[in-house]
Amino acid sequence: MIKTEIPEEEEAAAQQSPKICNIIRTLGTVINIKNIQAVEESLIEIVRMINGRKKGILRRLKKTSSPHHTAILSAAIATLGKIGTANSEAFLNKIAGAKTAQAEAARKAVESIRRRYAKQKAGAPVTS
Repeated sequence: MIKTEIPEEEEAAAQQSPKICNIIRTLGTVINIKNIQAVEESLIEIVRMINGRKKGILRRLKKTSSPHHTAILSAAIATLGKIGTANSEAFLNKIAGAKTAQAEAARKAVESIRRRYAKQKAGAPVTS
């Protein structure tokens, strides 16, 4: 379901978007995801899909097309902050460095990833 594109029809998009956001947010609450890299890559791909294809992502972030896409994008960025690895950090840094509506959320997500890794290095229990 997450890899499904948002329908162009407003009513259908309004029904599907909250479901996708809830699934994405739920992933951020799971403590031990068995294949975290696959989940992380799926979330990164969602952000890329919303903003066009892989080229020119920062240019397209400035033109997020609908409130439904914006909601999914926000959920994906927040969830990457909770479960992401160095791969997410690098990706989110690109978004954080742009002048977009998502830049601040991406900066917070990067900080969350860094705090989580710092706790792991210190041997402290990891919480989101």
